[in-house]
Amino acid sequence: MKKMYLLLMSLSAAFLVMAQPTLPANPVSCNANSCITNANIDVCPATSNFVVTDTRNGSYNRGNNGNHLGAGAIWRYRNIATVAGVTINAEVTINTVSNATLDDIDDDGAVDQANNSIAGFFSPRIGPDQNLNGTNRRGFVQFTMTFFKNSTGTNSNNGNDFATPVSLANINYVHYDIDGNDADNKNTGGSGVTSTPGSWYRETGHAQRIAPGNPIVLANSQTDLVSYTYTDPVTTTWTGFAGTTCERDGVSRCAQVTSSFSYSGSLPSITFRMGYDYNAGGNVGRPIRQYGSRLGCFNFPSQSTLPVRLLSFTAGYRAQKTTLNWASDL
Repeated sequence: MKKMYLLLMSLSAAFLVMAQPTLPANPVSCNANSCITNANIDVCPATSNFVVTDTRNGSYNRGNNGNHLGAGAIWRYRNIATVAGVTINAEVTINTVSNATLDDIDDDGAVDQANNSIAGFFSPRIGPDQNLNGTNRRGFVQFTMTFFKNSTGTNSNNGNDFATPVSLANINYVHYDIDGNDADNKNTGGSGVTSTPGSWYRETGHAQRIAPGNPIVLANSQTDLVSYTYTDPVTTTWTGFAGTTCERDGVSRCAQVTSSFSYSGSLPSITFRMGYDYNAGGNVGRPIRQYGSRLGCFNFPSQSTLPVRLLSFTAGYRAQKTTLNWASDL
């Protein structure tokens, strides 16, 4: 019994170590004074739907604790987009808060690098769960955004607005302002954890990989970001980027610190992470960072119709077999 207990303790310890994301590559050189604003990183392709989401005035609905900012909390957003005349709503679930704190799920007062309002962006405020002073640490908050509509296609400002799940095709999820700083430009060695030269506190952004190559992760040709992909203990693969050590104003929409996640197929939801990577430097405290993202370019899945007029249709299920019967006018 004692040996079994020790084995379980060892497995638990191993799991906890693995729970912290793997180390990303070192930051690349950057120039905070350069801002590319005319790139296509957040522009919908010419053949797509040009709709973009507007997530403002979110309201807590259910789950979690008193402050509604922990794992399990579900927030609702109405009128995030209109597709083919149908109003789309969304529920945002806080799945996981790992080595982090969620200070605000969505700051409608956020502004971009030119001080323009981005109230329509999904803009959480996230920080580490403890004071950062000489010990490497990485963390994140994981969200799932699920799509709904009222069965009539328009909202009635009650629970019916979230009665019917819908899938959206060709979603483009854009994560802005993946930047950071040099954490006082000190390298302390990381308190027993191997540190790479230099120090930094930078943001990270990931999306859950549905299949190889889905989503496709894109960055501008002059990006300041480094590719950052890892697999967590439950074999879920996360793909995305880690940021720079050049601090930018506001939620920067500069192409150098923006990444795009382009999904193929039809999806009822997407899951993504917003986090940080601290490579042991000076005492940076518990910095609360502003994040920003939005979705665009999506539409409803193509629907095909039968090339006949049905006169009758019945279905039956028996002995693990489904039987369909129909009659047509052909």
